[in-house]
Amino acid sequence: MNAKAQVATLLLITIVMSVSAQQNPARSGQARKAGSGGSVVHSKSSGPAAQRPANTFITARLLETSGAVSTSPVTQLTSRDSLELAIRIASPEAGRIVQDTVLAAIGVNVLTLSNGVKVMLKSTRFQPGQVIFQAFSPGGSSLYDDNNFQSASNATRVISQSGLANLDAGQLARAIEGSQLEIQTFIGERSEGLNGIAAKAELEKALQLIHLSFTAPRRDTAVFRQLVQQWKQELNGSPREGDGLFNDTLSALLSGYNIRRTALTDNKIDQIRFERIHKIYNDRFGDASDFVFVFVGDFDAGQLKPQLELYLGSLPGTGRQETARDLAIHAPEGKFRREWRVGNADQAKVRMVMDGEYEYSRRKGAELMAIAEILQRKLREKLKESDTGSELPRVTIEFSKFPTARYSFKVSFGANPAKVEKMIAAAEVEIRRLKVFGPSVDDLDRFINGQMDATDDAILHNTFWLEYLAKQYQDQEELTEVVRSFDMLNKLDRESIRQSANLYLGESNLITLLWLPEQAVLTATK
Repeated sequence: MNAKAQVATLLLITIVMSVSAQQNPARSGQARKAGSGGSVVHSKSSGPAAQRPANTFITARLLETSGAVSTSPVTQLTSRDSLELAIRIASPEAGRIVQDTVLAAIGVNVLTLSNGVKVMLKSTRFQPGQVIFQAFSPGGSSLYDDNNFQSASNATRVISQSGLANLDAGQLARAIEGSQLEIQTFIGERSEGLNGIAAKAELEKALQLIHLSFTAPRRDTAVFRQLVQQWKQELNGSPREGDGLFNDTLSALLSGYNIRRTALTDNKIDQIRFERIHKIYNDRFGDASDFVFVFVGDFDAGQLKPQLELYLGSLPGTGRQETARDLAIHAPEGKFRREWRVGNADQAKVRMVMDGEYEYSRRKGAELMAIAEILQRKLREKLKESDTGSELPRVTIEFSKFPTARYSFKVSFGANPAKVEKMIAAAEVEIRRLKVFGPSVDDLDRFINGQMDATDDAILHNTFWLEYLAKQYQDQEELTEVVRSFDMLNKLDRESIRQSANLYLGESNLITLLWLPEQAVLTATK
């Protein structure tokens, strides 16, 4: 999916947005090289999970098996039937489809299985031979106290390196060697689940792995000890500096120094307990009652349904329905400025943050996106008019519906330390101008037309539909809302955007953060 399609995806599903089309900003907290999930066969283990919700974006890559970690004895296999053998040992008893609803407007089937599992199916030919999928259930690490947070957020990373059923990691890697297949389980802050990709011919094998991931996680103390040792070596062998240290510092401050957002330490790694990992994993995945699966891609729904009944309909389910806990982690209120002086780099880094609650609606989300895009364009135009020695400013907007409707604007740029105050003042001027005059007719037209073009492109990609359907369901919104997206865009007007700018770009709640070289001298603006 190209950058324009990604922008449309963000508008329609209300996930973390980056108007500059850079969808992966540097992660803070514990993150070093890896996210917060774990692959069924993982190419490399690199550090405990990041201290923030799991990133569930699918990356279409072939399975890598060369670096699977295991210190257990490995049996040399001469057959690739070992996965099928593990499934036969598990002896899944097929459930049945008790409800099949067709959403003709978007070409989606919504199934309910007899164990409570829901499945959304959208068959496409956008990328022939490709199937991508996602599963989610509410809860995540939010349901565990701070003492168990490290075990909860790192459980899938340990278990994914330990194999499945009677197969250790090395045996499992060989069992699916050569398959175009990847499954990644995760326990995020507000949900748990998995992401995956498979070739059309490998879809049944993917369902077998999904079944075993729920029912037969493998215990391997040797793998656990090796991973803990590796994480400590990485932590102590490469001290945080530069952008990593800056992002760690911002993450801590903007969370009110919540322990779940502060940087990784030896003590935090010591809190990862083997027994707790397995208890938490089994708690999250041992009851599939409130799980929702989404499959998008090149498959025949009629042929797939019996396999869904067998491998997903047989998952344990007691009727459990959970909700994630509101951890109330957000930026502190009020207007303030913080400076840190570190190192001898020749550029300063600036973040201007405006964060708070807002009145949730799809239209309001579109207005917030328009504000961010227009403000970014104006700041970049201003930069061209003056010699500030700065990197191009970037304006991002994040907003969410749950647990409470909140938004967060961030203006980011790097600059010659002597020009920092000038850039901050320029940003404040453009914010005030947008609040007073609103966007120009040309600004609004460019935003609307750009979103329409991007939407036309996005709906021809599997990744759009996967993320859209998942997010609509999680936000308790209509699954068919996409067909009305152009109507919503055409109703945007300059005055409503001006009013939203006044509501959500409040200077009384502006946090300005500066990362400066130790010897930097700031020049006051006139």
